[in-house]
Amino acid sequence: MKWSQLKTLIAVERHRKVGNKTSIDTHFYVSSAILTSETFGTAIRVHWQTENNQHWLLDTLFQEDKQKMYDEDGASILAILRRWALNLVKLHPAKTSQNQKFNRACWSDDFREEIIFGAGQKV
Repeated sequence: MKWSQLKTLIAVERHRKVGNKTSIDTHFYVSSAILTSETFGTAIRVHWQTENNQHWLLDTLFQEDKQKMYDEDGASILAILRRWALNLVKLHPAKTSQNQKFNRACWSDDFREEIIFGAGQKV
């Protein structure tokens, strides 16, 4: 049976008001855990906070929302490459912002190699 571990089905109704327009969306989640609604709510909010932060970074650093890609495979590949680059920058130990790291990597071949290959790992 495909869903033999399913224990919980969660429906979250989101209300969003922009100006005079209100939209309501319902999102469904499935889980193998049995938790309280408060615990599930916290987990879902943490998940969406992470998603929103990542989307903001991708849009700020890569202008992702402005990209026009009509080939589905190409769009998927570029999305993977953007997330890979973002993760490499996050892992770099420099104590500067991710935006500063990206800018520095654009201008410096050495710093870009350090982000991709690690410190002292020249190709």
